[in-house]
Amino acid sequence: MDDLEGSGLTRNVDITTWVPPSGTTIKINYDGAFDKQRSQLASGVVARNGEGGVLIVRSKLHENVGSAFAAAALACLCAIQTGIEMGLSETIIEGDALSIVKKCQNHVMDKSEIAAYIRNIHLIAENFRWIHFRHIKKGSKSLCTYHSYGESKKGRTIIPEWNGPLLHLATDGRRMAART
Repeated sequence: MDDLEGSGLTRNVDITTWVPPSGTTIKINYDGAFDKQRSQLASGVVARNGEGGVLIVRSKLHENVGSAFAAAALACLCAIQTGIEMGLSETIIEGDALSIVKKCQNHVMDKSEIAAYIRNIHLIAENFRWIHFRHIKKGSKSLCTYHSYGESKKGRTIIPEWNGPLLHLATDGRRMAART
């Protein structure tokens, strides 16, 4: 690395850290792993409070998903549905697909191949008192990234070691006992 000095080349270090929400707002991160050959999406969703405590971790395998674009929208839809199921009134939804985040923020009629997903996201969003869709950089290694990747590659869920409290664990819609 010392050879970079004086060569005119620069070294970019991209460190993405999770930023907690303020107050009682819950942040929901989502990600997905799309398998084009099988037309499958493994979506992962993680909800955390302001202290970083994990409230819900869930993953789901979706069949017959038409494209990576549709997969990203479906993963976002899973995140917002999770917020409703949790009974949240205020939430931040974070994902790494910028085009999906922009479509969720914009209430103009969408005419793309994912219009139905975006319309459903907008309809569900009306149930929140406050909701914000936020883009995070691709490659952020969050718990939901590992969760969706584990679902897609192993056919089952893999939860990496986590040092925060895990209050509820939900897999494919089932709640399990609280763990610490």
